[in-house]
Amino acid sequence: LATALSIVMWGNILRFRFFVRNDSGLLVLLFWLFLMALSSFSYFLSVFLSKQQSAVYMGFVIFLVGWIMQTIAIFGLPYDPQYFYTRTGRAFFRIFSCLPWCPLIKGTLDLAAATGSDKDPGIRWSQRSSYCQHIPDTAQQPAYDSTTTYVDYDCVYPLNQIYINLVIQAVVWLAIALYLVACWGLTELGRPPLSTV
Repeated sequence: LATALSIVMWGNILRFRFFVRNDSGLLVLLFWLFLMALSSFSYFLSVFLSKQQSAVYMGFVIFLVGWIMQTIAIFGLPYDPQYFYTRTGRAFFRIFSCLPWCPLIKGTLDLAAATGSDKDPGIRWSQRSSYCQHIPDTAQQPAYDSTTTYVDYDCVYPLNQIYINLVIQAVVWLAIALYLVACWGLTELGRPPLSTV
């Protein structure tokens, strides 16, 4: 929590538009839930490591995989409605939704889009679900004041769903890790299961 608060605090002190225009609660929650999910995911992976040097290699592989998947997500797969509503896109969405860095990049992209120009107002806490709607027909899109409200009518997977996903990831990855540790008794390093937590 301190890390998430620190990131948001320094972003506000330095007056970055991304931090100033979006509600701080949205940013802190996104970063904190991401860190919780990533910590659980890391604990899950650590169950399979037998040597400390393996952790270095595993960490580098995880970094590369996360970087590649974030790059793919920046280009729209699987969060662009064009892909999201296809069978293949839904399969990619399910895979990406199991890894902590993919919801983070989607949330970050949405928050950045809401503050992309000097006129964009950002996203408020009350809009964490309503800003993201998929209404491709412009005649059916409700009117709104773009100086006070941010709405994306070509969007799927809003921040509220991202938060729920990250909470589920944190709980499920940790539960799986604890179950595996309980089944094996001790970790491969021979230490008690929760000695690193």
